[in-house]
Amino acid sequence: MKILFMILGFLFTGIGLIGVYLPVLPTTPFLILAAACFARGSEKFHRWLTELPLYRENVEPLLEGKGMTKEKKCKFLALITFLLAVCFVVVPVKHARMALALVLVLHYYIFLKRIPTQSAATAEE
Repeated sequence: MKILFMILGFLFTGIGLIGVYLPVLPTTPFLILAAACFARGSEKFHRWLTELPLYRENVEPLLEGKGMTKEKKCKFLALITFLLAVCFVVVPVKHARMALALVLVLHYYIFLKRIPTQSAATAEE
């Protein structure tokens, strides 16, 4: 079972890293899944994952309930909006465009309503 959890941990880590560059694929949930798998599969890899800057900057504050700074939210939403707008223009299929619009709306809802906003001073602590 430990080998299965390690394989899943690496799979979810890879998907999470891909999600950094693809706005439709979320990063944080996959890194959380990877951490859970590594916790059951290998303490060494769990420690490795939780010490990555990507994990510490994006996952830890969310797990601790601190949220994200306003600046980080704006950067993420600007990037997501830009990339989804490009996809919207390029994709000719009506249903795919509707799905892209829904994904964009859901991103805005989650970032603005569900994820707490912390002040920049709080984030530096």
